Amino acid sequence: MERTHQHSTLWWVFIAALVLLSGVLGYLQYHWIGAVSHAEQADLRERLEAGLNRVSRQLNTGLTSIAEGVIPATFNPKREDREQAYAVRFQDAKASANGHLVSSLSVGVPVGQNVELRRLDPSTGAFTKADWPQGWSTLRTRLLTRLNPNVRGDAFSGYGSDPAGVIEIPRFDFQTNGLPSGHEVEWVILEYDVDHILKETIPALMLSQMGASEASKYAFEISTGPDSSRVLYRSGEPIGKQADASVNLFDIRMESMFRRTRGGGPRPFPRGDGPKGPPPSDRSAKSERSSPPAPEHGRWTLAVRHHAGSLEAVVAQARMRNLAVTAGIFVLMMFAVGALIQLTRRSHRLADLQMQFVAGVSHELRTPLSVMRTAGHNLRGNMASDPERVKRYGALIEQQAESLGGIVEQVLSFARGRAGSPIGKLEPASVAGLIEEAVKAANCPAEVDVEPGLPPVLADPTALRHALQNLLTNAVKYGRPGERVNVNAELSRNGTSGMVEIRVRDHGDGIPASEMRHIFDPFYRGASVVEKQIHGTGLGLTITRRIIEAHRGTISVKSEPGQGAEFTVRLAAVTAGENS
Repeated sequence: MERTHQHSTLWWVFIAALVLLSGVLGYLQYHWIGAVSHAEQADLRERLEAGLNRVSRQLNTGLTSIAEGVIPATFNPKREDREQAYAVRFQDAKASANGHLVSSLSVGVPVGQNVELRRLDPSTGAFTKADWPQGWSTLRTRLLTRLNPNVRGDAFSGYGSDPAGVIEIPRFDFQTNGLPSGHEVEWVILEYDVDHILKETIPALMLSQMGASEASKYAFEISTGPDSSRVLYRSGEPIGKQADASVNLFDIRMESMFRRTRGGGPRPFPRGDGPKGPPPSDRSAKSERSSPPAPEHGRWTLAVRHHAGSLEAVVAQARMRNLAVTAGIFVLMMFAVGALIQLTRRSHRLADLQMQFVAGVSHELRTPLSVMRTAGHNLRGNMASDPERVKRYGALIEQQAESLGGIVEQVLSFARGRAGSPIGKLEPASVAGLIEEAVKAANCPAEVDVEPGLPPVLADPTALRHALQNLLTNAVKYGRPGERVNVNAELSRNGTSGMVEIRVRDHGDGIPASEMRHIFDPFYRGASVVEKQIHGTGLGLTITRRIIEAHRGTISVKSEPGQGAEFTVRLAAVTAGENS
């Protein structure tokens, strides 16, 4: 018993340690998932920005290649020759791989205090004078300002109000020593195909540079202006300031064009929209004007946002899923631990009951064996000559043998029920006859009341009689001495048609409420029964319930302290068709 207690204590210590370890692991898992989520968010943002940078470089390279292709490496003093060179090179640029990016070519030519616009006619290959298009007023004002410093305005501002796809490239005349004079002779004006770039080129670049599966996760928006307030195109819902990442586009690199010009050309422009300051040799009144703002690399801004709302939302959803899975596993572990505890408690309880059963059966067997041994010893002695005593000892041995047989039969019935069905072949059986045989077998003083005309039940007569005998034996065993057992049988009156009810009621002390749910458990014997040293194996009601349930019936009990207990068996009645 002490070893069992020690084993139980060790088991509970193990369960407590398991619960504590599960809690620690759950806490650590929560923080690990948080750390992994932050790392995942950083990785997603890094991959997104890398993909957008590749898109930007690819587009800017294509746009720059068009501009480089149009501008000759040398400056021809004659305007007619320059325009012819522009026209030829423009046609070659249109025929190149990136030719679909550009739509028209113009030249801004200073004429007195004005700037005249000359546009290339693709059909004739010649430049003709044209009106400035609507929307090019900011560009025209900027060129006038750069032509004449006295014109009011800022030559280095206003790019955000320019047409979205128009850039101007200044051409300078050169002195014989190869140094720039600072005089801007004219401006080559390229107009790119904005609609094609926005709707076809950029989406195609996102697919190729970011991957189709990755690009499909994001909505994008392309805007321009100093604060990116002018939206040129968007693929879905407005993004605004809620972008996951952004990159600058339309950054025409003019450094290489000026490096190709004779003598190195003017000082290379910063990355951006065009000249940001006067040439080095012109340090007159122009240098005294306000310095230009810090360069913005690219006229357009490409902003993207995940369809889920943001990268933070994506990572948060993944984190919640991971936490849900972890919590689910933890809950399952707790359920498993709880089930293990319950099974352990039931196992310990069953072990205790089995020990009690062994002790009870040993006691039950010891008493009749002792009586039989004593009677046998007396029969061998001098008392054998007295016929009356021989008869009494013979009856005593027979009685105790029947008691032993009953114990053995209970154990065998229990074993048969565990191994398979506790009943055999079913046949219609008279309820009154079964009750009568059970009362006689139990040697039970009983008051029997069977409803006249009660239909038979489909049963294994031997098994069902044994079940009723167990109920009657228990009623006598736990009832008050001298009290009769009440047995009633009738058709069900509780609304369940076609059912026969058999009730067995004793007049004992009743069953305590705390023991009601255990009375059908194998080997179970109540505390008051053990205290009163009432003999039994604790298998009678278990066997009875299994027999009744094998007949597809039910058994229930109700009891009140001091009022005895009543067991009710419900079995299906045999109909007239089944009986025939």
